[in-house]
Amino acid sequence: MSTNEESSGSKCSPHVESSDSEQPNAKSEIESSNEDEDMEDVEDINNEYASEFTCSIDALGVAAPIRANLSICVMSFVEEHNHPLVYGASRMFLRCNRNLSVVNQHFIMDCSRASVGATKSHALVKELYGSYEDIGAIVNDFNNFLRDVKVRIGDHDAAMILAKFKLKKEMSNNIFYYDYKVDKKGHLTGLFWTDAIGQANFDVFGDIVLFDPTYRTNRDRAVMA
Repeated sequence: MSTNEESSGSKCSPHVESSDSEQPNAKSEIESSNEDEDMEDVEDINNEYASEFTCSIDALGVAAPIRANLSICVMSFVEEHNHPLVYGASRMFLRCNRNLSVVNQHFIMDCSRASVGATKSHALVKELYGSYEDIGAIVNDFNNFLRDVKVRIGDHDAAMILAKFKLKKEMSNNIFYYDYKVDKKGHLTGLFWTDAIGQANFDVFGDIVLFDPTYRTNRDRAVMA
């Protein structure tokens, strides 16, 4: 099926639409007034995930992305390779309308420290807020945020825990005690810490039982107690 603006008599009425899905794989032959420059603009439109100006073409029943300084004519269209635009209540789940709030970010981190994953964190937030529509983000946003945090931490996790223990010792007037050891390359190989209660128990009983708090999550096989 092929058509153009002159033969169909349809005119374009620009309006704003959003799409979080991948652009369709339909093969379209596009003619532009400014050949090289305009074709680069067309490629940019097909690759970006953002709000776009669209042009409804009644003869085809489709929407083609356009810009104010760009003229596009759809010559052919394969409908089964396309998908309808998003309308109504589903618009809130588009990427441009989603936002992971600071409150939710802190909640994800708190859950992570309690060994609760991002997926379960999203389910908990849904129960707290009442519905998925009130969260403002989908489960993929939760997982992506936690992934980015872990990537950012990278190999600095040992330095972070030592800095945390140092601050905790200073705030407790040296009541909190910790010690650690490293190998020749400066890698953390062992860590021990105790609070005031643990020290008091040792004074009373003269002995103490140590537990490995990492269980099976100790990837570096370091001694933690």
